[in-house]
Amino acid sequence: MSIYSSVFFAALLATITDMVAASGSLEVRLISSRACSVKLCVKKPRAKPLDSCLLESQLIYLHSQQQRLVSTPFHFPFPESFILVVELYDAQGGQLSQNTSKERFTVSTEFQPAVGSSEFLDIAFRASCHPSYFGAGCQRYCKSSFSYTCDSEGRKICAEGWQGEQCDQREWFESLD
Repeated sequence: MSIYSSVFFAALLATITDMVAASGSLEVRLISSRACSVKLCVKKPRAKPLDSCLLESQLIYLHSQQQRLVSTPFHFPFPESFILVVELYDAQGGQLSQNTSKERFTVSTEFQPAVGSSEFLDIAFRASCHPSYFGAGCQRYCKSSFSYTCDSEGRKICAEGWQGEQCDQREWFESLD
């Protein structure tokens, strides 16, 4: 195997590995005023009650006055809005409440309070894109390479000497001599 084949193979492997990584993550901050267990479910905006969850947590136990951060990676373009279903159980496993709320997905470093908070539980969430994903739902993939860089929106900016939509065509300059 030549050195060029090895370099190409390594670059291809790195790209494939990066593409199967999560496109982003949804972090949910839970603050409980009493000991309880919580189960979270994120559904599509027009989901029916029996539709499955896009993202689902295990049962999360919280002590009274405890704060907990739950981070869930996602591997798909996240919808602009979503349904958040919060099931709240007491220490014996009896259901205290089930709240369903429509939330808006916004990529941000700040936590946003959820509409679905209850008297026992404050909920806030934030979303972030993986460094190689961009856009409102982390749907645009762009990872800088030798022939281009990525702008803040995930668009390819061709390096000097490269052109084309994918920055994969070499520019050839004729000598002016």
